[in-house]
Amino acid sequence: MPEPTQFTATPLVAGGLVKPIGLSVDERGQAWVTESGTGRNDARVSLVTTDG
Repeated sequence: MPEPTQFTATPLVAGGLVKPIGLSVDERGQAWVTESGTGRNDARVSLVTTDG
C-alpha cells in the first residue's frame, strides 16, 4: 500500500460514546465506532452517519 501524500482534517463530532476503542469508515462515509463500555455488559458498536 502506498504511503499517503497528503492528509485532510475532517471534524467528526459524536456525543454519548463510552470509551471508544475502534473506528472504521465504510464506503458510504459512515463511521462505525466500537466502545468498550463501563464494564457492566454494555459494550456496543455505534454508527455515526454522514448526517451526524
